[in-house]
This record gives sequence, C-alpha cells and structure tokens, in this order.
Amino acid sequence: MALVWPGAGQCLQKRWLAGTIYAVGFLLTVIAAFAYGIRILSAWYSLIEGDITETNILRMHAWKMLLFFLLSIILWIVSIVDMCAVHVARRRKELQEPGLPGPGEDVRRSRS
Repeated sequence: MALVWPGAGQCLQKRWLAGTIYAVGFLLTVIAAFAYGIRILSAWYSLIEGDITETNILRMHAWKMLLFFLLSIILWIVSIVDMCAVHVARRRKELQEPGLPGPGEDVRRSRS
C-alpha cells in the first residue's frame, strides 16, 4: 500500500500517527511543488506577454519547486523503507516467540 500513497502502509500496520505524518507531509510537499509550478507558468506567460522583463522570478520559483518535488520523493521512499523495516521486525519477533517453529523447522515435530 505504501506504493500507492505514503502513509497507507503505516495505517495498514495500525501505526496511525506515523501514517498520518507521512500522508500529510507528502500531500503538503506535493501541493507546494504544484503551487510553485503554477507560479512559474504564470511568470512565464507574463514574460511572454511582456509584462515583466526579469527571469530571476522564474529561477527563484524553479529551485523551490524542485526542492519540494525532491522532498516528496524522499518522503515517499522513507515511508516505504519504514513500512518494510517495521514489517520485518514484527515478523522476526513473531518467529522468535516460544512455541512457534523457527524457519526451516518441521511444524509437526515442534508441537510435540
């Protein structure tokens, strides 16, 4: 689920706070990236129409847009890694509980 939306995997693991933080953080970074993208388009069209003459506005918004876009990708990757790490840790804990067969052990033999 973490591939669909950051935080969804954490919510499936019933880690509500982490899931909410990842989901809201991703949403805010994507919204910020799109907002700067809209500002770039607006400045570009103003530049074409001759309303403004400086291209510094375009450069200023471009690096901010890229920054928020990269932050959203990093947040997505961290969300996936976090979900997988917690899953592996929980699985190892389950396998180490007494009375459960370990990996490669015969289930019939361990019950006796």
